[in-house]
Amino acid sequence: MKAQQFDVSGQLLDFVIKKGVKVKFLRLAVAEREYWIKVPKEVRSQLDGDIRPGCWLTVTGTQKLKKSGKLKLKAESVTLWSPAEQAKHCSQPCSEQSIPVSSEPSEKQKASKKKAGSAAKILVCGKSKCQKRNGAGLCQALQQELSDRGLDQQVQVKTTGCLKKCKHAPNAVVLPHKTHYAKLNTAQVSDLIEKHFTSSGE
Repeated sequence: MKAQQFDVSGQLLDFVIKKGVKVKFLRLAVAEREYWIKVPKEVRSQLDGDIRPGCWLTVTGTQKLKKSGKLKLKAESVTLWSPAEQAKHCSQPCSEQSIPVSSEPSEKQKASKKKAGSAAKILVCGKSKCQKRNGAGLCQALQQELSDRGLDQQVQVKTTGCLKKCKHAPNAVVLPHKTHYAKLNTAQVSDLIEKHFTSSGE
């Protein structure tokens, strides 16, 4: 399917931040649905300090339906409503406008819940070589990142026995994905959590 234009207005729920500073997506509430709209580099400059969660915005851009059935939305412009328009809608439901394709964010949320289910764990090797190479600090960084993202009740961080890769310490395994990480450091924690346990990592 070729990319098509969209023009939609709604209330900003939150930003999805990557690497601590970059706005990756806008979470926009539209007609009782939530849409994740990708923010490319050239559009980030439009997100000034007046745009914050709770504000009403008009976003234009392109939409494309993937073969998987997921809708990809990409912003081309973001416009903050005037104070008068904001006041008019502050106590009313979101605009009845809707993007005319099934909502991708709903699918992402389902995937996120599936990923972050009761079986979700990060196992960090607790043996001497991994611990000497900041294994304990790695556990703390993982727990802090999960807490910051509101995932600390869904994903457990635990130490485990030797993972048999001592030359590449510290080591960790992400469950239920069974993905092994070697020479893992605290700078990689944010990307690891985003990849495995958030909807934007899809």
